[in-house]
Amino acid sequence: MKEIALISIALLVLFAGCVQQPELPAELPEDFEVEYGSGAMHLDWGYYTLKIDSGGSAVFEKLRGVDSSKRYSFSVSEPERKKIYDSAMVNGFFSLNDNYEDLFVMDGGWSKITIRANGKSKTVNLQNYYLDSFEKVETEISTLILSKVGEEAFSFTDLAD
Repeated sequence: MKEIALISIALLVLFAGCVQQPELPAELPEDFEVEYGSGAMHLDWGYYTLKIDSGGSAVFEKLRGVDSSKRYSFSVSEPERKKIYDSAMVNGFFSLNDNYEDLFVMDGGWSKITIRANGKSKTVNLQNYYLDSFEKVETEISTLILSKVGEEAFSFTDLAD
């Protein structure tokens, strides 16, 4: 019995060592672009969008209802964009399904990320669903937004009636 346990542990260590992160390209693809959106299922509760073009020009907008919005324009450096790209590559973004949805939740939130790179485009939509690999890419995008817009980036207090 002891031998089986030792063999099991040895195999576990062996296979754990075989799992490797994908090799990341040294450079950001020239055509790398990001679109991101996230918010509540109800328009009145608000949502956010971000677009970053291949030159690093970005527009972040928060919207609430049909007539309240605020736009922020800023530049995103190549190293900042590369962090998002690397996160997408490490987390297998391009191999995710297109849609994830919990059909048992009627309210809640949604998030959507589109990444274009190397002549390919991938969009992943989440509705009332948590997916760790998506969350890691979304966190990298949110961190960028907070660094550019500030701690009130995801607050709607400045759009209040």
